[in-house]
Amino acid sequence: MSIRDVPPAVRIQLYLFWAGMVIAGIGVVGFMLSFWEVGSSAAAVIDVHDETPVLAYASIAAWIAGLGTMWWSRRRLEAAVAEKYAGDQAGLYVDLGAIGSDESEVSTAAPDGRDS
Repeated sequence: MSIRDVPPAVRIQLYLFWAGMVIAGIGVVGFMLSFWEVGSSAAAVIDVHDETPVLAYASIAAWIAGLGTMWWSRRRLEAAVAEKYAGDQAGLYVDLGAIGSDESEVSTAAPDGRDS
């Protein structure tokens, strides 16, 4: 199945989910790279309140924003799948008309005398 076969609203949610994954991944990698701001020996000798680890805080914010985007788009995707599933389930039921009808006998013969 191609991504082009998916309805546009669902496709947007897929793109948002993937973007959230990328943003969260950048946040994690950025936090790992910012370790020198918070865990290096140079950072240990200065007072904690002198310098703010901007890259670390920005990385944490990116990670949280990415997770939030993924969560929101995932909920929208699950709602779209549930709606599609409910529509498909409604189409599976066939009313034969004979069950519960007032007719006591239902003809099973083919029309126009094509019984044989």
